[in-house]
This record gives sequence, C-alpha cells and structure tokens, in this order.
Amino acid sequence: MLEGGVQKSGEALRVNVQLINAQTESQLWAEEFDRKLIDIFAGESEIATKIAETLQAKLTGIEQHAIAARPTENSEAYQLYLKGRYFWNKRTPEGSSQARSYFQQAIEKDPSSARGYAGLADSYIALSEYEVLPAEEAISRAKEAALRALELDEMLAEPHATLANINCEFDWNISAAEKEFKRAVALNPSYSTAHQWYGECLLWVGRYAEAKTELARAKELDPLSPIIARNAGLPLFLERRYDEFIEFSRKMVAADPDFWADHFTLGWAYEKKGDLPAAITEYETANRLNESSGTLAHLSHAYALAGRKDDARTLLFKLEDMSRQRYVPAFNIAIAYEGLGDKDEAIRWLEKAYNERFWGMILLKTDPRWDSLRSDPRFQDLMRRVGFTH
Repeated sequence: MLEGGVQKSGEALRVNVQLINAQTESQLWAEEFDRKLIDIFAGESEIATKIAETLQAKLTGIEQHAIAARPTENSEAYQLYLKGRYFWNKRTPEGSSQARSYFQQAIEKDPSSARGYAGLADSYIALSEYEVLPAEEAISRAKEAALRALELDEMLAEPHATLANINCEFDWNISAAEKEFKRAVALNPSYSTAHQWYGECLLWVGRYAEAKTELARAKELDPLSPIIARNAGLPLFLERRYDEFIEFSRKMVAADPDFWADHFTLGWAYEKKGDLPAAITEYETANRLNESSGTLAHLSHAYALAGRKDDARTLLFKLEDMSRQRYVPAFNIAIAYEGLGDKDEAIRWLEKAYNERFWGMILLKTDPRWDSLRSDPRFQDLMRRVGFTH
C-alpha cells in the first residue's frame, strides 16, 4: 500500500511517501521529496521508479513508458486539463461545455499536450450525447482530436478508448471498437473509463456476461464515479430484471439524490414494471435536475401510458418546437411517439436518428423500451442497418 501527503507553499512542493506491506503493516520504504511545482512530473516518475525497484518489479515496455512519460511540460496546462476532466465528469450539457473550454485552454498553453487533445475529444462526444451538438459535427471533431492525441503519444490509453467508443456507439463497428478497447486496456489497465465504455459496448450488443466483468472492473477502479456506479446496474434493466434494478437504482438515488441520471433510470424501471405514478415522479425529478429533450421525451412517454394523452402531446409538441430552434435528437421524439402508440411516426423519427448517427441506435437490439416495435419489418430493417443480423 502506498500512502503519503503533499504540502504546497507557493511553487514549492514537499512530498512524503511510504510503501507499506499491508499484511504485516511493516514499512518497506519511505522518502521525502522536495520539488518545484514545475518539476512535479519528474518527481512522479522518480517516485514510481523507486517503488518498482523496492518491489523488485519487472516492468514491461508499456509500464516503463508510463513511468517515464510526462503529461506536459507546462504545469498550468496540466491544471487546466484536470479542471476539464472535473467538469466532463459532471455528465451535463453545461459541464461538457465547460470541459471543452478548459481542454482548449490547456492545448493553447501546450500545443504538444496529448492529454489535452484526448480530453477535447471526450468533451465533443459528451456534447453530442448531452444534446449540445449534432452527432455528425461532434464526432468528426472528436475523431480529429483523438487522432491528434495519438500523433503526439501513441501509447496514451485515453484516445484509444475514445476511438473505440466512437466505433461502437456512432459508427456501429463492434470489431473495430473491441480492437481499440483492448489496446487502451493493455496500455493502462487502471483506466476506469476504458473498462466502463467497453462494458457498455458489450452490453448494447447483448454480450451480458463480458459486459458485467468490464463494468465491475470500472467500478472497482473508480468507486466514487456516479456514472460508473449507475451503469454497473444497467445489465439488470436490459435483462428485464426490473425488481432488482429498482432496488439497485433506489440505492443509487439514496447515495446521491442530486444526480439526475439515477432518477432517470429509476423511472425506466418503474415504467416497465407498470408503476407509472412512480415513473412520472422520477422523470420529473430528473428533468428538474437536468432538463433535456431526453427527460422530456420519457416524461411524455410515461404520461401517455398513464392515460394522460393531452399532457403527453403537450410535451411532444414542445419537443418538436425545440427541434426547430436547437439540436434535439430525433431518437427522443421517437420515444414520445412510441408512448402514444403511433408506430409509424416512431419509426419515421428513428429513421432520422439513424441518419443523424445518434448513439442510441446501438441500443435497438437490447433496450426493452423498443419491444413494442420488434415485430415491425421496418424496425428489423433498421436493426440490420445498424449491424444486427438477428
């Protein structure tokens, strides 16, 4: 077990580190490092090297590269990068926009920052998923930034994971996605997001056992991430184990009542169980915490199933009006129409979502929210074009 502390005074840092045998609680090694803030990355490399030597570890080439690599020569750029990651992890439209700004500032401070470009790529994916930019525009920019990151550092795991995520959710090329995911995990087995996205990709295509392994590993690596914790329960929903998913989601809501996504997915489970008042309550809470076309669409869907057709249509008209003013994924409007039982309109809007390359199309095979359309030849044709043969 490695433990220690950092004291900062102006540009001066003092790092106290000790390596402890967790079984015997005996100290294996301890040292104090005095560094300038600008030299922090050299200090990190030195500490890692001394720990490896103390443990008599045989390092692979990838591990040696990871120890020697410096994220940037500019400490200010690195701090901007870390701020970008903080806002990116909020998983909201505002957070994604702020993240993009910080990553762009990091790149301006250090144009050779591979991590800056990797973060920028991820922010563009988030801007698409959280309805700020259309997928076609956002993913083009995300690919460009990820490839630039790899030009600067081919051994960096993050852009490989980003390209894998794009291959899975936007290009619907699962074999290419797996190749990149495996490369990312090989380069950095502790990168939780790579395991998270890999698990989600496997989940969307119905490979549940493998997905659970990756999602569990992501949670083990980053137990405090609300999105990773939430997504670790998604196999229960896709396997139609609604009672278990409700119990899981309730625990998530209790642990973090202000995280909109937990209320959102709890609404899914209540709806599929037929408890529509509870579903409506959760969707309304999610929409209050983070209003989006996705939360409005699901609220409309639940209103329709509860017999509140006028309320459902009011929200649907609001969505269609919003789509004339800003980006609203056609996929979400399809959800609202499906709730009203209008299969023709639902499939027409899913066709638009297909043309938009919206990420949610990868869910057509496994998502129970589309079960009412599965026997329709037009829906089956959409699935085939996304890449599902059966």
